[in-house]
Amino acid sequence: MSKSKYYQKYKDDYHLEWPCVGKSTKGEYYAFCTVCGADISIKSGGRNDVFRHITSDKHKQTAKARGNTKGIQSFFRSAAGDDSATKAEALFTGFLVEHNLPVAASDHAGPIFKKMFPDSNIATKYGSARTKTSSMIHAMSKNTSALIAEEARNSVFSLATDGSNDGGSEQLYPVLLNYFDETKEKVVQALLSLPALTDGASTGENIFQLLNRELSKEKIPWSNCISFVADNASVMLGRHKGVAAFIQKEHSECYVVGCPCHMAHNTAEKASKALPIAIDELLIDIYYYLDKSSKRQKALKSLQILCDTGVRKILKHGATRWLSLGLCIDRLLSQWQPLQLFFKEEMKGSTMTRRPVSTKTGPLAEKTAKASSTSTNLLRGSISSGPAAPKKGPSAEKTSKSSSTPKKGPSAEKTSKSSSTPNTSMSAPKKGSAEKTSKSSSTTSTSMSAPKKGPSAEKTAKSSSTPSTSMSAPKKGPSAEKTSKSSSTPNTSMSAPKKGSAEKTSKSSSTTSTSMSAPKKGPSAEKTAKTSITSTSSLTATSKQYSSVSRTLKRKSSGPQGALPAKRPVLKAGTLTAPILQESRLVRVHRLLISPQTKLYCYFLKYSNKIFDDINLLLQREEPCIHILNKQLNKTFQDMLVRFVQPTVIVECSDVKKVQYGKRDCQKSDKDLMIGKDAKEYLESTTSPEDDSPLRLTDADLTYFYLSVRKYYESACDYALKTWPLDVKFLKEAEVIDVSSRRDVSFSSVQYFVEKYPCILNRQSENGDLDKLELEFAQYQVEDFSGEPEILNKNLRIDKKWSAISKMEDGNGSKKYTLLSKVMKSLLVIPHSNASCERVFSIVRKNKTDFRGSMNLKTLQALLTEKIANTDVPCYQREYSKDLLSKLKQATYQSLQGKPSSTPQSLPSTSTSPISQ
Repeated sequence: MSKSKYYQKYKDDYHLEWPCVGKSTKGEYYAFCTVCGADISIKSGGRNDVFRHITSDKHKQTAKARGNTKGIQSFFRSAAGDDSATKAEALFTGFLVEHNLPVAASDHAGPIFKKMFPDSNIATKYGSARTKTSSMIHAMSKNTSALIAEEARNSVFSLATDGSNDGGSEQLYPVLLNYFDETKEKVVQALLSLPALTDGASTGENIFQLLNRELSKEKIPWSNCISFVADNASVMLGRHKGVAAFIQKEHSECYVVGCPCHMAHNTAEKASKALPIAIDELLIDIYYYLDKSSKRQKALKSLQILCDTGVRKILKHGATRWLSLGLCIDRLLSQWQPLQLFFKEEMKGSTMTRRPVSTKTGPLAEKTAKASSTSTNLLRGSISSGPAAPKKGPSAEKTSKSSSTPKKGPSAEKTSKSSSTPNTSMSAPKKGSAEKTSKSSSTTSTSMSAPKKGPSAEKTAKSSSTPSTSMSAPKKGPSAEKTSKSSSTPNTSMSAPKKGSAEKTSKSSSTTSTSMSAPKKGPSAEKTAKTSITSTSSLTATSKQYSSVSRTLKRKSSGPQGALPAKRPVLKAGTLTAPILQESRLVRVHRLLISPQTKLYCYFLKYSNKIFDDINLLLQREEPCIHILNKQLNKTFQDMLVRFVQPTVIVECSDVKKVQYGKRDCQKSDKDLMIGKDAKEYLESTTSPEDDSPLRLTDADLTYFYLSVRKYYESACDYALKTWPLDVKFLKEAEVIDVSSRRDVSFSSVQYFVEKYPCILNRQSENGDLDKLELEFAQYQVEDFSGEPEILNKNLRIDKKWSAISKMEDGNGSKKYTLLSKVMKSLLVIPHSNASCERVFSIVRKNKTDFRGSMNLKTLQALLTEKIANTDVPCYQREYSKDLLSKLKQATYQSLQGKPSSTPQSLPSTSTSPISQ
C-alpha cells in the first residue's frame, strides 16, 4: 500500500509578505502573481515556490517594465486635482509678476518642484513653462482690464498719463484710471492699457487721439471722466494745443490737475540757482570721480575709518529725482572730513591740474606744453612751485620765483610782477628787439613762456607773496612791447603774432578781463584798451564794498566779482596760438571742499531744502489728498515767507500771497534770517575774532552769504506764486471732504460739485435728491461718531473713513448717508499729483531691463496691469475664482490658436517671438 501525498495550500500570509501574490482561480494549490499575471503552483513547496517565483529573473524584469509604465488613469485628471494644479500654476505666475522676475524662470519651475516635493500629486502634475506662463499672464491681465473697464463705464473716474521713453523709439503713454472700488472700500489706481505712440510726433492732439482710442475701445464715456492729471509740460496742460485742451473739448467740466510734486521740485531747483555755489554740480562731480574706480573708493574707505565717520557710500544726485538733493547733501556733510583728505591726497599725486582744450600750430608757432605741477588758486591762497628751466643764447638771464619755460634769443627781456589777483597771460614769440613787462601788486599769477629768439634774451619774474606762471607764444617784429598792469583783478590776455613795430597796453581796475589781439602789420601800430567792468552780480549794487568776495566760488560766470569760474570759457577754434587750459574735475572739487563758504552753503541748503522735501513726501502718498492740497500748498508758501519776512508784515496782510516779501524793509535782519542751527553754529566757529586761520570767514563773506539767502527765498516765492495753485476755487471747495473739518464747511461746496458733475448721482428728480442730500449733510455735520471710533482716527485713510460712514445705519436699519457718501467717494477719485505715473515707469524699468530688452509690449502691458491691480495682496495670499481658473486652463490653447492671425504690437526687438522672455 503506497503512502498518501500531502499538498501545500494557499495561505493568506503569502499576500501579507508579498502584496503582488493573491489567490488563484485555478484552485487552492495555486497562487496568482499580479505582476506577471501568471498562476504559480505551490503544491510541493508552498512558501518556497512563491519565494522562488518572486526572485526569478522573469518576475524582476516584468516588475521593472510595469513600474515604468503609467496606467491609463494617470493620463486623466480629476476635477479637483486639475483645479489644484492650475491654482498652483497661477500662484507661481503671480509670484513672478510681483517680484519682477523673468517669465523664462518658469521653464525650470516644474522640474524643480517635482524634485523638491516627490510625494506631492500637485507637484507631479505641475507643468507651466514660459509659453503657458506667458499665456496665463495675458489671460489674467485681460480679466483684470475687463473689470477695470466695467467700473469706468458705470462710475466716475480720473485719468492720468505721462510720456515715457522706456519703449525705445516708441514713446509709451500709460492709461491710468482712479476709481472707488467698493470691494476694497478705497480708491484704487489701475492700468487700463499701455499704448505706444507710433504715428506722428508727440503733440497734444496725437496724445489725445491715443487716449481717446483706448477709451473708445472699451466703450468708456468721457462724461464719466471728472479730472485729468499730468505733469506740467505744455504738451500736456497747454491751453490751446495741450492734451488737456482737447479733453475739455470732449468734456468741458473735466478738472485739469497739474502735478504739485513737479512744482515743488522745480521751485527748489530755481531757488538753489540763486546761490553762488552750485552744490548740485559738486555732488555730481564727487560721485563720478569716485564711480567705477575701486582704487579711489578703497582710499576713501580707509580715510573714513581713520576719521571715524562711518563707511558710507557717496550718494548719486539725480536732477530729476525729487528727494535726492537733501539726502545727498546730508551724506556729503557727514563725510566732509574724509573727502577733504581724499582730494588733498589726490591733488598731491596729480600732475595735470588743467588740460588743454584747443591749440594752433604753424611753422612760426611752437606749442608750449610744459606747466608747473601746482595747485591753482583755490579760494583761499594759492600754491605754485616749479624749478626754473635753462636758457640758451649769448646773453640770457632769468630770475623766477614761480615757474617758466626756456627762452631763446640774444636780445629778449620779460619782467612779471603780480599782486592779489589771478593773472594769466599768453603771448607769441618775438624776433628782433622784443620786450614784455607785466606789473601787478600782490597777485596770484600763473604764467608759462614759450621760446624767444633774438640777439639778446632776458626774462625776470618777480612775484610778491604769490606764485606766478606765464605763457608766451611767438611774436615777430623788430620792435614789440606789451605792458599789462592790473590791480585786484583776474586778467587773461592772449595775443597773436605781430609784425613790425607793435605795442599793446591793457589796464584794468577791479575787473575780470579777457583780451585777444589779431595780427597787425606795419612799422608802427599801437592799441590801448582801458576798461572798467563792474560786477555782474545782481544781488547788490554796492559790490565795491565787498572786494574780498573774490575769494568765494561763484556759479559759472554769475556772482561776485573776482571769483574764479567753475569752468573757463572755451574760445572758438583757430583763434589761439597756444592751448587754453580748462580746470579738471579734481581741481574743481578740491577747490570747493577747502572753501569755508562751500560748507556754509551746504548747511543752509540742507536746512532750507526740507521745505520742499516735506511737501513732496506728503503729496507722493497713494491715498487721496485732494481735500488737504489747498491747505498744504498755502502752508508751505507761508513757511517760506516766515523764514525771511518780518512777522508783523505777514500778520498785517490778510492774504499771504500779497505780502511784499521782495522789499528789504519788510525782511528780517541778517541775524534773524532762518538759516538752520547747523549753519549758525558753523558761522560762530568760522567767524571768531581769535581765529587767524586762512579759512576764517570775513565780514564781506557773511554779507554776501546773507544776500544769497535772501535771494534764495525770494526766488522760491517768485516761482511758487507763478506756478502753484494757491488760489483755486476747486481745491478750496474740495476741503468739504475732510471729516475733521465737517463743522467748518457749508452745503454750498457739496452743491458746487453736484452741479459740476451731474454724472455722480444720475438723479431723475433733481430737487428731491438735492433736498435729501442737504438733509444728510446737515445730519453729518452734527454727528459725533462716538460709535465709530475709526472714523475719528487721524491715521486712517480718508476713503476708508467715508466707506465706514456709508455703512452707518439709522434705527430702522436704513443707510444714513447714501447720497452724501456717494458724492464724497466720487470726489476722492480726483488725484492730487502725478506720482502714480512715475511709479508705473519705475515698474517698467524693473521689468524691461537690458537683459530683457526684447520684451513684447503686450507682455509688458499684461505684467504691469496685473502687478498694479494686486499691489495690496501678497502673491501667496491671492485667491482665484473657478471662472478665472477655467480661463487659465484654456489660455495656452487660445494663445497658440490666435498666433497666426494676430500681429502683436511690440517694442523694438531683435526677436520676432511674442514671448521672448
